[in-house]
Amino acid sequence: MSTPPPAGSEPDHPDQRREDQPSADQRREDQRREDQPSEGQPPEGQPSEGQPSADQPPPEAQSPHETQLPPRGQPHVYPAPQGYPAQGYPPPEGYPAQGYPPPQSYPQQGYSAQGYPPEGYPSGSYPPPQGPAGGAEYPNYPAGYPGYQDAGVEPPENDPLVPAGFGGWFERVLGVVRRSWRTLLIFQAVLAVLSAIYSALAASFSRNMTALSGALGPGFDPNAGAPPDLVAAVVTAGVIALIGWGVLCLVVAFLAPASVFVVIRDAEGQPAPLGEALRFGASRMPAMIGWGLLAWILTSIGFVLLIIPGIYLSIVFGAALIGVVAVERTGIGRCFALVNPRFWPTAGRLVFYFLVVLVYYFIASFIASAIGGGPLSTTTGIVQAILLIPLGIAGVGVTVVTYAELRFRENGVVTTPALAAELAR
Repeated sequence: MSTPPPAGSEPDHPDQRREDQPSADQRREDQRREDQPSEGQPPEGQPSEGQPSADQPPPEAQSPHETQLPPRGQPHVYPAPQGYPAQGYPPPEGYPAQGYPPPQSYPQQGYSAQGYPPEGYPSGSYPPPQGPAGGAEYPNYPAGYPGYQDAGVEPPENDPLVPAGFGGWFERVLGVVRRSWRTLLIFQAVLAVLSAIYSALAASFSRNMTALSGALGPGFDPNAGAPPDLVAAVVTAGVIALIGWGVLCLVVAFLAPASVFVVIRDAEGQPAPLGEALRFGASRMPAMIGWGLLAWILTSIGFVLLIIPGIYLSIVFGAALIGVVAVERTGIGRCFALVNPRFWPTAGRLVFYFLVVLVYYFIASFIASAIGGGPLSTTTGIVQAILLIPLGIAGVGVTVVTYAELRFRENGVVTTPALAAELAR
């Protein structure tokens, strides 16, 4: 039997067509063989692998542009899209369900494995913050003091303590006065009473010194010596005035941390009871006395040495010492780390406040002297201390807002909630 021509070809001659067609007996034999399935063939009705089913057209009838479907009952395996790893699809466990490989906006090294850094974090590598002990409600509490110096992050517009510039600094100082004036008025009233007492003692000492100088002036007889009663009065007044100055310094060291506590808690919207504020001030009082005394000695030495070092130290300690001791619980070395990177903006703010103090103090002294009948009278000292109470309240606001600005410029996540969390440690 000759080999039939390939499908689609036509025989060249009719005789050749008749010779190529099988006989009837041969067709019946082929049909019988097809009806008996051989070993390993699938049952009738199910096509074998590589053969088309009854409802599937033969391969030669399909268009060459149509996609070859898999046999019935087998899953369709799509090829991996371009850009996916060669080991297969879907992506490995741990990657997002869509968008594999990860886009360029995914966090790089240095961020937490959970995802993007929290809102407000400075750009670059930064470790995720950790909540303080007992302060889990503050997720932005900073861990340590990373080396950001003026990170360039703008503070939140609604933060009550952290300003964005000089105008914001002035507004936030006034905000401190509006929020916390009641408690701060109590503290400043105590300081005013003690200041008035100290002023009276200092005035008594000055009067006795003036009398002693007059007694030792022209006509003084060295052989007779100084009047004993006058010398005793001068010594007594001097000792009492010195004790009064010491008591005043102790009270300042006690009330300064308490004032910082009240201002930060009020700014955060938390209650700031007077008793809790006083307990906080008492806990920070020993450190405030030690570091404050050291800062005073260094500043005094600086003024003796050509004045400029004293001005520099006054700015550094005036801007950061109370906040460093009360909030961070560290020493004066931390003040230099905070102020030096932003020395001139900080100096500008404190110089502005100093000029306001100078003008206000001159006016208050003039009024007090007019009421008291002279600069050295006890009445003058009392009136002057009362008139200086608003200046003291504003001074607390200047101290806290300036310190909060320095902390934020060093580390862009330190805002009012973070400062309140540090107080709760």
